[in-house]
Amino acid sequence: MSSYQIFRLLLRSNCGQQLLRSASVMCRQRNSHHSTTISTQHGLLHLQKEIISNQWISTTPCFAKGKDRGKDKKKVKGKQVFIDENLLSQLTNLDKLKTDFQECIDMMKEDFIKNLSLRSSTGAIESLPVKVDGDEYQVQDLAQINRKNPKTIVMKMDSFPQAIPAVLEALTKSGMDLNPQQDGTTIFIPVPKVTKEHREMLSKNARTLFIKYRDRIKDVQNSHIKKIRNKELEGGFSVDQIHEAVEMVTNMAQTHISQAEAMLSTKQAELLKS
Repeated sequence: MSSYQIFRLLLRSNCGQQLLRSASVMCRQRNSHHSTTISTQHGLLHLQKEIISNQWISTTPCFAKGKDRGKDKKKVKGKQVFIDENLLSQLTNLDKLKTDFQECIDMMKEDFIKNLSLRSSTGAIESLPVKVDGDEYQVQDLAQINRKNPKTIVMKMDSFPQAIPAVLEALTKSGMDLNPQQDGTTIFIPVPKVTKEHREMLSKNARTLFIKYRDRIKDVQNSHIKKIRNKELEGGFSVDQIHEAVEMVTNMAQTHISQAEAMLSTKQAELLKS
């Protein structure tokens, strides 16, 4: 490729555009110091000679590197979305949206407290579901529960002795590593020692609960987005407004999912701490 062809290719690039501007500046500067008029074309010819003689031309394209483009994409993906509550409240029930999201977080916290205690708590046992004659109850509906000492929980089944087999089964399959012992209408539950296996099992249970509530948050998100898109069909709002509102709801959902993820990380660290 000749020097002239290289020069023409250079002028078509972004770098070439910068050199064109430099040539114009050079011409103006020389015009201010000399009485002889120098045209922009002459300036460019002079610049061409300087470029070739000084080897300014680089074979590297003047484009952003792949890794740099990736960084830009990440920045766009992680951008902050301003929540225009006025617009959002016109397209969906904003108060219900906030309440639905927060309820998912509150219920997850409650489940963590009840089901992920290193020591089997009375509260966790009280809320265990039990099926009796096709109906579902909680253990606390069928038994009087007391903690005899830190190592033993006592359940008195005097009022519903027929439910004892179902309660024993629920306790055994609770995932709390319980080994209930029956004495007449009384059930004694030794509180199990905290083993490494028990910690790991609870950590897995924590993730299962997180997934459950993460999916609920997404269900809330999808439900409200559907309502917003229906408004687009009804008319009265621009495509941009609908898109903006959908982005707001998605951002709010992701904020609550991130909060749930933080709760999971904290709980797992607590459970696995030796």
